[in-house]
Amino acid sequence: MRVNDYRVTTTLSLFGLVALGLLSVDRSAAGGKSQAAANDNFARADANHDGKLSREEAGDYLVYQVFTACDKNRDGKISLAEWLRIKPGENAAFKERDANDDGFVTLAEAIEYGRRGGAGLTLLKKADKNRDGKIDRAELQAYLAGH
Repeated sequence: MRVNDYRVTTTLSLFGLVALGLLSVDRSAAGGKSQAAANDNFARADANHDGKLSREEAGDYLVYQVFTACDKNRDGKISLAEWLRIKPGENAAFKERDANDDGFVTLAEAIEYGRRGGAGLTLLKKADKNRDGKIDRAELQAYLAGH
């Protein structure tokens, strides 16, 4: 197995553990802003606010999902202990993500790692049902419902 294959597999397996429980519904369109809208990782990843995730944005979405699941104390960084609760025995995978070797993975480090790994392309290939090269919220929800 190549390193990039391992990165994609690791990211997607973490994603599979957390995605269904963390996809928030954006209720701001219904008239009022809510905590769910503020925490909506789809909206966070949709950098150009077009309502769809490009390949890069889909990768960022996966990173946000995994990061949110791992950062239990919500301090904006993942400790080795937090990581190992989700991925027991995966110390090496944690070290790969900790770019500055300070013992913590920040969101910026996680995004950089995720962009190198290619998980966004894998998600795009699986979830993009209309083959327009992007994933809209309905496509993502349909994909998650089946996994």
